[in-house]
Amino acid sequence: MWWKNEIFGGKNVTKIENWPWQTLLLIQLNSGRVIVCGGTIISPRHILTAAHCAENIDIANSFVILGTVDLDSDDYVIRTIKSVKVHPEDPSENSLVTNDIAVIEMLKKISFNDKMQPICLPLSDSMLIKGEGTVLGWGNYNEGKNLSESISTVLKETSVPFIDHKLCNNAWKNLIDPDFELADSQICAGGNARGTARVIHSNFAHSTLELRPKKYIIQQILTGFIGR
Repeated sequence: MWWKNEIFGGKNVTKIENWPWQTLLLIQLNSGRVIVCGGTIISPRHILTAAHCAENIDIANSFVILGTVDLDSDDYVIRTIKSVKVHPEDPSENSLVTNDIAVIEMLKKISFNDKMQPICLPLSDSMLIKGEGTVLGWGNYNEGKNLSESISTVLKETSVPFIDHKLCNNAWKNLIDPDFELADSQICAGGNARGTARVIHSNFAHSTLELRPKKYIIQQILTGFIGR
């Protein structure tokens, strides 16, 4: 059993216009360590991300990269960070990693265009337990039977089915602890085989749900997934 920053079965995204709310966060921690996380545009100035990415951030040396799928490209927008708000219930203090959510405020607003758009937010607390969503990110990826040594420089996407809450909870009990209880606010998604749609813990990925007509809402921020 292991924890990974991986996306299995993902394919390269060719145009950021397909997912214009996706951003990359280049974060330097107060310790000097640099990490890379995913973020989602929710307003002209705000980015939604995971709390475990935004805690202990050195704001002066951290940046938001927008409007690109290719990190090697010069065609992107970069913004400095003004402030960070992390959920008041520290996710690092509980084994479930609940409330793993933060909002980053950029120093300067962005202008919406085909490459930068906000995602829709849920209108209620209702949880989806059927259907499937799309996971996006720049995480490590599978190269044949091996895992890449570095993160992908190109944004990747993959589809994952949502898993029944009770079924997922029982699976976690078997893998981790018989007393384990999945929080009601958490969603399970994934598959059973490499190269299909199994996604394991990724700092770089968010999941979206497609609605009809062509509209997407953010459904979850990936926090902790286990594979074996």
